[in-house]
Amino acid sequence: MAGEIVPEDNIIPSPSGSTGTNYSYVISDTNLAVLAPTAQSSLLAAANLGSAVTSVINSSLDLIRSYEDLQTYLLDNSLLNSLASGSATSNYAYTNTSNKFVRVIIILGTMTPAAATPKVLLRKGTDVYEIVIPSGTDQKRIEFNNIPIAFISSFQVENQTGTTFASSGNSIIVQGL
Repeated sequence: MAGEIVPEDNIIPSPSGSTGTNYSYVISDTNLAVLAPTAQSSLLAAANLGSAVTSVINSSLDLIRSYEDLQTYLLDNSLLNSLASGSATSNYAYTNTSNKFVRVIIILGTMTPAAATPKVLLRKGTDVYEIVIPSGTDQKRIEFNNIPIAFISSFQVENQTGTTFASSGNSIIVQGL
């Protein structure tokens, strides 16, 4: 049988300092499960991470795990492409009503806002949520939190940045809370 020691095997003594012991990893199994196998192996292979480093790792993985039950929906990754300033998208419709509130995340490709106060708006008729975004040249991440589900049953994204959105790299995501 494979792996069984037979009399013909030439057993080489383990080098000095080799050990086999019981060990409890400082990163819990539930936290390790969040990571890809290669990341798990890298962390477990480290001989001494130190308590400060393991605390940061565990805290970060605990935070990631807190989002496990949240469902995320990509509503669109093209309607925002090349959206001119002062324009709005056609209506988005989010119909999953299992949550009372949602987070709406808008990712914008690299752009340089030109307006004095560049904003991105969520609009439903005359009801508007707005977020002022940084004016520097970069990709943008806009996060509207605790938006009532009734608001996003049919809404638009409006560009008030003073410049056209990038022609690609844009998306809108809804996450139930």
